[in-house]
Amino acid sequence: MLDAKKLHVVVVDDSTPVRETLVLVLELQGIATIGLATAEAAIAHITGHPTDVLLCDIQLPGPGVNGIQAALEIAKVAPDCRVLLMSGDSTSSVLLDGARKSGHEFEVIAKPFGPEELFAILNKTASP
Repeated sequence: MLDAKKLHVVVVDDSTPVRETLVLVLELQGIATIGLATAEAAIAHITGHPTDVLLCDIQLPGPGVNGIQAALEIAKVAPDCRVLLMSGDSTSSVLLDGARKSGHEFEVIAKPFGPEELFAILNKTASP
């Protein structure tokens, strides 16, 4: 069972309403949470702050880093940070296949999801 009082989560989603809702839901459970709009911001934050879980959308628009690339970078700079990826897009499987081929396996939660499903998979992801 996860100890919400000790858990630090970074939420990354380019959609402000999604990001803010996830932060609110997590904070209401006593989980220290920060919401960021880009993978680059998450990498910079996690590099300088102890983080237990990165909850990141796979498909982030623009020329920057997508969620898979962020997860791979986080694995290098913060190997104790667990990664939970979110996706509402079926094309994300191609990106995940690329990560698997390089030896990385990430938990994925399909959008849309409710708080119960989020806490169940977060509990699984955050457990050692």
